[in-house]
Amino acid sequence: MKKYIVIATAFSLLSGIIIFSVFRQKKNIPENHQTHKRTLPPDIVQTSEEFKKHVYFRVEQAKKLIPCLKQEMPKEEVLDLLGPPTAEQELEYYSTLCYGVFYSDVLKVYFDKDNRLIYVDSPHVVFISHYERAWPLVRCGMSKSQAKSRFNVPSVLSDDESKWQYKDDRYVYTITFDDNNRIIDLEKSKRELTCESH
Repeated sequence: MKKYIVIATAFSLLSGIIIFSVFRQKKNIPENHQTHKRTLPPDIVQTSEEFKKHVYFRVEQAKKLIPCLKQEMPKEEVLDLLGPPTAEQELEYYSTLCYGVFYSDVLKVYFDKDNRLIYVDSPHVVFISHYERAWPLVRCGMSKSQAKSRFNVPSVLSDDESKWQYKDDRYVYTITFDDNNRIIDLEKSKRELTCESH
């Protein structure tokens, strides 16, 4: 009799440990990952489903979903929202998901190496300048030639040419290079030049 009691007690303890472990693992999953789709407003959920159903001719749905694409958003959440891409690409400094919207109208979402959203490009996203549009695609580790291909010739250089600056009506964009001509720092600030003209 004691033997059966010991076995039953051990079984109960083991079951409790398993249930506790499962609950703890579930609790450790980020909340926004567990409930991402359920916490979206009903109209956005409906728009998301409509966007996924159509390969093209989905301009209005794209316009409504673009504001939901936030900086640092995980790629899996973007896929939840937009569905499978029309095309995707792995590049040296980032990856992209491309969604056809209407003929040549394309919604392109860029991610860093940690699969976090860094940039959304679309005819329906308004930027104040070319610099603001290109800025998220300039990454630490890039060479001067790669930076120039995105920003062209800088408007202001430091005397040793280790700092490049560009400006638009609102911001100053500063790129700092190391001795190997690789980007080591990127700064976007309110318009106030700090480099000496060269």
